[in-house]
Amino acid sequence: MHKKHYLLLIVVILTALATAGSALAERAPGIEYKADYDVKGKVDFERVSGHQCHTGAQKTQTIEGYGNFTKSDEITISRNVIIHKDRTDWEVPPDAIDGLIVTTVIDLCARPISEVAQDYAPADLVYSFVEKGVDPEVAAEYVYETYGFEEGEIINPYHPLVVDGTLKIDPKTEQVWASQMETVPGHSGAYHEDFRAAYGPGPYEEAGIGFGNDNHLPFDEDEFMWWFDEKSDEQVTGLRWWDDETRRKGIDYGDRYVGNYFDIDQYAMTTSGEMRRLISISEPFENRFLEEAYRVEGMSEVKEVFSVEVLPPGPDAFPLEWYKLF
Repeated sequence: MHKKHYLLLIVVILTALATAGSALAERAPGIEYKADYDVKGKVDFERVSGHQCHTGAQKTQTIEGYGNFTKSDEITISRNVIIHKDRTDWEVPPDAIDGLIVTTVIDLCARPISEVAQDYAPADLVYSFVEKGVDPEVAAEYVYETYGFEEGEIINPYHPLVVDGTLKIDPKTEQVWASQMETVPGHSGAYHEDFRAAYGPGPYEEAGIGFGNDNHLPFDEDEFMWWFDEKSDEQVTGLRWWDDETRRKGIDYGDRYVGNYFDIDQYAMTTSGEMRRLISISEPFENRFLEEAYRVEGMSEVKEVFSVEVLPPGPDAFPLEWYKLF
């Protein structure tokens, strides 16, 4: 009896290993980068990783001044996804000519909460009422109240009239996570960060919407994209599809859509000097946001964890964490 159980256990293990092996073989196309630094002296360092809208986020880091630092980086970049692990520690000798400044900026592609840039009423609807004998002022007032938009009104940047360029909008947040530590001679500092970001393409890509920059992606296959569900009554006939009762309707995405999210675990510290921080992030479907402006002279230490998911990934999206391969 015991022998039979033993043989069965072996079969189960071999089956599991075979399944895991096939999953591990299916890796996301992209690049991987690892680097370790040990530096002493005058420093002038700059690195840009990712692309704001081709990889979900773009990280720019500079290290300038005088000091000693060690640094370890692991970067994985795939289609519309970036994962970055950074461990940077430094000290500035007491006799250094000047201090050391470490600046890190993560720019997200995810669209923010936005507001209408100017009053708007669809003129063609006004004319259609006037042609039917309605007084022009009455028609204009009715159309504006029913279908129009007031300057400063909050609007989802994925609204069809925004996508096709009819409505001009202004973003309410900068979609940035930034920090800067300036450490003076005789003191030390650290910047540790793990972040991942994804930003799959959607219907705005075809229209070139980009808040001033056209970030077109090099493909448009439906399986990698999200789109408005044209079968939804709210999308076809209603202009205010983002209202409380309808904002979750009218959206669909392909099986390999990577999602739209940003997660970060960050630690920043300097024993003496100046720390600046700027957080300005929002997501438009639920009008959630986080903003922070921070400046301290002296000693400063910050530990933080943040996560926001705007749209989930599809069932066949490439996972970049090993445990999700099983």
